Amino acid sequence: MNEKQNNEESQPPSGVIDKLKKYFRNPFFIKTQSVSEVTDFLKDALDQNVIDKEAESIASKAIKLGDITVKEIMIPKVDMVTIQIEEDTNEVINKIIESGHSRYPVLGNERNEVAGILLAKDILPKLFKGSIDFDLNEMLRDPNVVPETKKADSLLEEFKQDRSHLAVVIDEYGEICGLITIEDILEELVGEIEDEHDVDEEEIVEIDKNKFIVDAKIEVEVFIAFFELNLDPLSIDAETLGGLFISKFGVLPKVGESIKIDGLTIEVSDTDNRRIKKFIVDGFLKLNNKIIIDPSYTVKENDICILKIPEAVEAKPIGEKIDLEIVYEDSDLIVINKQKELVVHPAPGNPNKTLVNALINHCGSSLSGIGGEKRPGIVHRLDKDTSGLIVVAKNDKSHNGLSEQFKNHGKDGRLIRSYKAIVWGIPRFSSGTISTFLGRSVKNRKKVAVYDDEKPGRKIAITHWKVLKKNTSNNISLIECKLETGRTH
Repeated sequence: MNEKQNNEESQPPSGVIDKLKKYFRNPFFIKTQSVSEVTDFLKDALDQNVIDKEAESIASKAIKLGDITVKEIMIPKVDMVTIQIEEDTNEVINKIIESGHSRYPVLGNERNEVAGILLAKDILPKLFKGSIDFDLNEMLRDPNVVPETKKADSLLEEFKQDRSHLAVVIDEYGEICGLITIEDILEELVGEIEDEHDVDEEEIVEIDKNKFIVDAKIEVEVFIAFFELNLDPLSIDAETLGGLFISKFGVLPKVGESIKIDGLTIEVSDTDNRRIKKFIVDGFLKLNNKIIIDPSYTVKENDICILKIPEAVEAKPIGEKIDLEIVYEDSDLIVINKQKELVVHPAPGNPNKTLVNALINHCGSSLSGIGGEKRPGIVHRLDKDTSGLIVVAKNDKSHNGLSEQFKNHGKDGRLIRSYKAIVWGIPRFSSGTISTFLGRSVKNRKKVAVYDDEKPGRKIAITHWKVLKKNTSNNISLIECKLETGRTH
């Protein structure tokens, strides 16, 4: 009797046993039940000590694996270690030794051609025999190429069936955009898997007072949060600090080039021919062992301040002879039809050969000084790759008047900003107004999305349009758009 009682006490409650029996009797359980029921089942099993927390966590992550795409967890192209089909064998061996990987995508002579996969162990017999002269083509395994939209659980099943461990990832245009290994997928289930080749590196390391080394791959949100910057992550067209830097320069910057953000100087300290690797981040004011970027902060009694005074840098641009298409000019202002590829004012990465340099050469000292030494007379700007009319003030009075008009986006009728656009289709109406909110896309931060409601990071965008011409045979229309709000539309 006592033995029976002890056995009963050691068993889980009958409710969980019934669920377990039902689970094992039904091999199609996942297909016949909802995800929420499966999750509840796992929580019940955890609460009743049928499974431990680690098993419950892995099972829950496994259920969600079907919602994760390869793009979300792949190794990006810039971090791939690849081998060219005609690469020298000594270089191949050195690359394998330096990287320590076991598998390598081998790229062919054609753009985005994946010739095969090379396993490092396949070279060992050749090296054992003392030969470094071998043909890569004879050693290649068939490559596995998958789209970036493929689901992680589906690819894991393919890896199991093919007994493969690596796949090359391509985007919608067939361009190689990364690679993914079976380890990357398993890490979504069990967390980071480290081997003897992994190096645990901090993304932000303080090397001196107010000075840090920052990994270029750090996410913008993490960087902003760490330094408590007064920036909206959604207003930045990049996912990483390196991406932010490249978007500012337009090209891969050189070591030593820098930008300033909210009192921080961010300087490139290490690059290769494909990407930025590291930054040095310098804060000029540290208060109680913390970088201060808020200019409105009031110093309190017993606060300890450390101030670093930066070296003086000559910033005044000089005049340069650059051809300008002048549309209008008088004693107060000048209107330029800015050509594509011409940067408006000097900035990191573009210290000269800008519109300002050309204007200084053309106008001399008559430009308005309100914009400062780097932006004399500049009231508004156009992007480097955008052509169009730009108005420049020649004196402070016209600068103030133009700035006021641009600031209120022409709502008082004195300033009209319009452009023409060719659109697909024939609008049902001859004119209309588009009023909506624009913000950074949640799914793809490099894109701007349309939203119905106003939230932090979203801005109202109002555009009035009318049809100028219709081409029904080609199903296109020429429309005129007048902007009521800011630049992004």
